[in-house]
Amino acid sequence: MVKASDVSVASTFDNVDEGILGIKVKALTVKGDDITVVIDDVIHPNGQDLPLVGTFVGKLGKDGNQVAGTRTQTQPQPE
Repeated sequence: MVKASDVSVASTFDNVDEGILGIKVKALTVKGDDITVVIDDVIHPNGQDLPLVGTFVGKLGKDGNQVAGTRTQTQPQPE
């Protein structure tokens, strides 16, 4: 996460397995150890625009360094 000049916080995800870095987070909610992330971005694999929409719902580990959860991708439709 990065603090922007307007005091907002910007977050990104990296999908290391697929080599996609800097996926922008639209919304991030943390309540206790519950984390919900909404993704709505356009990525550019092979120079092509590809809308990427989905969510991640998870829990923060007790040490505060790891998150485990489930990612759901709604666009593009998973194969």
